[in-house]
Amino acid sequence: MISEGVKVSIIVPMYNVEKFIGKCLKSLGNQTLMNIEIIIVNDGSTDNSLEIAKKCRDASQKKMIIINKNNEGQSSARNIGLKYATGKYIGFVDSDDFIEKNMYEYLYKIAVKDDLDVIQCSYINWYEGNPQKNYRYRFLKSDSEVLNGRDYFELDPAVGVCDKLFKREFLNQIKFKFHEGIFAEDALIMPKVFFLAERVKYVADPLYYYRRVNGSTTNPVTIEKSLKLGRDKIFIASELNIFKEKNEWKGNVSRIIVPNILTPFLKKQIFNKYYRQNLIQEYIEKKCTKIITSNLSLTLLIKIFNIFIFKLIKERKV
Repeated sequence: MISEGVKVSIIVPMYNVEKFIGKCLKSLGNQTLMNIEIIIVNDGSTDNSLEIAKKCRDASQKKMIIINKNNEGQSSARNIGLKYATGKYIGFVDSDDFIEKNMYEYLYKIAVKDDLDVIQCSYINWYEGNPQKNYRYRFLKSDSEVLNGRDYFELDPAVGVCDKLFKREFLNQIKFKFHEGIFAEDALIMPKVFFLAERVKYVADPLYYYRRVNGSTTNPVTIEKSLKLGRDKIFIASELNIFKEKNEWKGNVSRIIVPNILTPFLKKQIFNKYYRQNLIQEYIEKKCTKIITSNLSLTLLIKIFNIFIFKLIKERKV
């Protein structure tokens, strides 16, 4: 009997997540889709993450590969995983999250049937042990038709990679690669992916669980980390603006560009002099006033206002 090969490669970057990696890998090992491979890229963990991952690998009936590397960040780990991936489709799961057992079977069957470059599902913002805080991300109430990526992007989809499945052939064609050394790398790559994709579809089922703690992710926050995130967001906005102008993209990319410049200035860290001075310097160097001016519109202002109101409401509930 001839094997049909790996259907889905799931890439899991891992760094010091001993509290969460077991649940994550168990949810991947229990996937109903056969012929998958789970590529765990250990990005220099110093806790017990590697030992737990090895136990999960040994106990799993699914193919699990562990790749060890020096700590260079999530983008680097994801890029390494892509080099090892052999599946027809590629998925990404963060090591502190988990998924429904039928996630990849469900997405894969639709992706193959409709010959999709990208398929996206809904997800749950998950608060462990506090289910009343959980809330669902949903930008459409029901499944979409198959759309080209540019039209799809006008619907305001989330720009993370973990709630999506990508055709590997398509990623190879567009030379897909995460920019290394920055935070929020998804916000830089995904608008470009949608611009280039020809066949994209959304399914409204919430299949991914995005772990959050006290209104944010599980990552600890320091002034230095906040400042780096702020600088990286401004860098992302600048790079996307260059891409937009080069490709004469008149679409919805401005709703990623402008908030990435503004949101670092709306953090409570802005009251810290060191944070504020360095962020302003970055703003000036990247000529952000010009970028904002060329991207701002009344429609975008209304969108941004609605987003901030929604976040305030969610924070009050939390």
